[in-house]
Amino acid sequence: MKLNQKQKIFFIDNLSSLINAWIPIIQALDIIAFQTKNKKLSAVINFLRKGISAWDNFYNITQKIKWVFNTFDHAMIETWEATGQIGKALEVIVRKEEKEYDLNKKIKQALIYPLAIIIVTFSMLTVIMIYVIPKIEWIYKESNVNLPELTQAVITISHFFVNNIVYLAIWVLALIFAVMQVYKYNRKFKLIYDRKVLNIPIFWELIRKRILVQFADFLSTLMGSGIIINKALTIIRSAMSNWFYEDMIRDISEEVKVWQPLSSAMWVEIMNTTKTGAEKKKLINKNFAFPIELSTAVKIWEQTWTLSKMLQKTSVRYTKEIDNTVKNLSTMLEPIIIVVIGWIVWVIIMAILLPFLNIANVIK
Repeated sequence: MKLNQKQKIFFIDNLSSLINAWIPIIQALDIIAFQTKNKKLSAVINFLRKGISAWDNFYNITQKIKWVFNTFDHAMIETWEATGQIGKALEVIVRKEEKEYDLNKKIKQALIYPLAIIIVTFSMLTVIMIYVIPKIEWIYKESNVNLPELTQAVITISHFFVNNIVYLAIWVLALIFAVMQVYKYNRKFKLIYDRKVLNIPIFWELIRKRILVQFADFLSTLMGSGIIINKALTIIRSAMSNWFYEDMIRDISEEVKVWQPLSSAMWVEIMNTTKTGAEKKKLINKNFAFPIELSTAVKIWEQTWTLSKMLQKTSVRYTKEIDNTVKNLSTMLEPIIIVVIGWIVWVIIMAILLPFLNIANVIK
């Protein structure tokens, strides 16, 4: 019954519209079921309908299908169902999902062009190494010419590809599968991996701001719905896709529980601290995760009791910065890709041409 994000938005948006139009929830589910031909969505609707028909409340039913409704969704439904406004909860969920969907779509679209160039280039190089170089090598052998070191290196690589392409493909797939399994079940590996991802050149700032938008959006929405900050941080922690940030939010949550202001828990001046070793490293990581401009803004708005509004503004600002970065991403990556691919092509061309130049000199 797992729905993708687009299907989830379609379902919840329609359901919230019908409920807000004072249509009973079972009738609303029947209307959506009549309109859809998606088997997964139909299964979700039937499950919800059976639960409601059995007089179970909506929150308890959604708790049983956590692969459709996540932790944030459960918090919204629990909060608004108590006031009889499930439609309002679904509206909030839709807005959050739509914003995430649009942001992810922009990032994916920006990456399509560079990835397409890389895939086509490496496919071309694989064909050259497997089919072209072996045929040209036969010409070299017939000519009995001494091959330059560059040409010999390219031929050696070609032999490796020809003799081991199947094994290489199996090993690559096995490595990817092993990394995915370790990432899935090993918390320490996940923590290290998610921290290293934030060090990827060019992309690190985009990834971090994407997570900060999620953090600010979640916290603003949860607090705006009347959820206390301790519970809001717990919900956000469980909803984080990056385990490094999940670990940092856990530390912040522990400090907030002992009445530490959120701004002070988010960022600490390293120069003024007496802590050393692991504790100091944790502070450095926290300062990296939550930049000083965010904690400063939080501190200002904490004093005016408008933290939820501030977080919403921060989310909007980071979203605009992400939009600008995404727009310039192809421009930044294109020259790097062209230089790298150009160098590889030049090496191969020179490796092919040098022996022919030697043959020409011998004939002269």
